[in-house]
Amino acid sequence: MKRTYFIIQVLISISCLVIIGIIVKPAETIKTWRQAEPIALFVVFALMPFAVLSRAWRWWYILRQKHIMIPLMTMWRVTFIGMALNLILPGSMGDVARSYYGWRSAGNKEAMLASALLDKVIALFTLCLLGAFCAWLIGSVPLVLLSTLLALPLTLLLLLPKFMPWWLVVFLCRKLLKRDFQVERLQATFKLERRTLLICIIISLIGWLFTNAMYYFACLAFTRSISFGYVYAVAPLINLIRIVPISISGLGPADLLILFLFGLTGLDESTSLMASMTINVALIALPGLIGAILMTVQHRKIEKNDLHVVEGTL
Repeated sequence: MKRTYFIIQVLISISCLVIIGIIVKPAETIKTWRQAEPIALFVVFALMPFAVLSRAWRWWYILRQKHIMIPLMTMWRVTFIGMALNLILPGSMGDVARSYYGWRSAGNKEAMLASALLDKVIALFTLCLLGAFCAWLIGSVPLVLLSTLLALPLTLLLLLPKFMPWWLVVFLCRKLLKRDFQVERLQATFKLERRTLLICIIISLIGWLFTNAMYYFACLAFTRSISFGYVYAVAPLINLIRIVPISISGLGPADLLILFLFGLTGLDESTSLMASMTINVALIALPGLIGAILMTVQHRKIEKNDLHVVEGTL
């Protein structure tokens, strides 16, 4: 079943890319690439480690407030691993599945799972909040309303965490992972004090400033005719399409959406496509490759530790 679902995701991604290949002429794409601004491209890739580090920082801070001390650099590595898992798991679930590696590093599987879920909710809420604000700055009422609408259910979970369906989470974990989780511990970790939540939101805003700046400089590498505010205003739509579990990390559908959204500003298809492909490499493929390498190393450590435990019980 999992293999079939993955194949379907791959086919959808390929289908969308084929459609893009029909829309955008190869000759125009090559011409646009040759005119790319090297400094802007360098900035895109230079920002990537900071964008990932800010995600790790937010998750690390949540755990620290729950008295779970784990080095920030460990969280950074685990965050890269989560981005690698996003390439094979639907709906950006790698950001949640990374909790397994956090658990193997620091224990307390309930705290790791609940904090990873909470981290994801805060990230999406902050993204929508920033998007609505930037949409307001550029005077786009539809984008303000859309970002606000997307933020409402996330706001409910943050202010009233009792609405989190933990029974479903526990059921899925038992079904898919063959592990039991205690609901009380999950609930305790997911609930944050107002001050802690505010600081997490501030950290998240810093993170999205880095991530969305990558989108902006990816555009800037190929054109000067798109505004900083517009890129930040449409960022919630682009990032949310990536977590819809129909393709591989949004590859294909997100690119089509970028072509449409950037096209509304008068940007030609080849320029939009090159900006989108740059982001795919810098924010998806490269972190995924780094995460895959780190995951291989981590698996070897886990197997070695498990072997020592088994030998110690004999």
